[in-house]
Formats: sequence, structure tokens, C-alpha cells
Amino acid sequence: MNDERISAIKAGLMQYVGSLLTESGKGGAEGMHIALAQLSEVWLECCRRQNVPDNETVYNMFIAKPILRAASIIIKDYARALKKDMEESSLFDSKSRGEIMDTYESATNLIDGLVEHFRKELCDEGGKSE
Repeated sequence: MNDERISAIKAGLMQYVGSLLTESGKGGAEGMHIALAQLSEVWLECCRRQNVPDNETVYNMFIAKPILRAASIIIKDYARALKKDMEESSLFDSKSRGEIMDTYESATNLIDGLVEHFRKELCDEGGKSE
């Protein structure tokens, strides 16, 4: 995909998120939360496998990989900021800080491992990622 097309898609997506914010009637973090929640519903639908009985929800994990990568990046960045804040605060001793940081590291390691596991050839329609 060329740079112009990517830029156009990003601009359209930002307009869509902006319209969701306007529709929500909320501002700030609450409005963005509502807009991204609605956008997440669209992402879920895009990841849903076709030709699956209506009573089942099965996702193509290869298609979902970018969402998982984004979650990992967000958690890692949050954990870095949290670690800095905890080091500057007297509310947490070093053992507590370590335990908290270990939890975040375990979570991102799990997500990163899943992302690596979900290869296209294992996740195509009808295929299972095993």
C-alpha cells in the first residue's frame, strides 16, 4: 500500500472517530473511550470468521494480530510510566514494585507470544491456530 493511500485511510479513520466523539456528546477521555469502544466492535466484526454457525463466534487470529500488538504496546508503555511513578513515590516498596512490574511483563510476554503464534497459514478460514 502506498504512502498516499495509507494517509488517506488514516485521515478517514480519524474523521470516523471524530464523528463518534461528536455523536457521543462526551468530551475528553470519556468521549474517546466511547468512540474507541464502538470502533472496537467494528474491529471484532472484521476479525470474525465467515461461514461459522450463527450461535458461534470464532475469530481469525491472524487478522486480530494488529489489535493484540497494539494492546501489548499500550501495556508496555503504561508499565514504563507506572514504574517511573512508583519509583518516585514512597507508597510502594521495591518488592511491591517488582511484583507489579512482573505482572505487567508476564501479561505482555503472553500477548507477544500469542502474536508470534498466530501465523497466516494456521489462521485462514477453516484452519485452527494450534
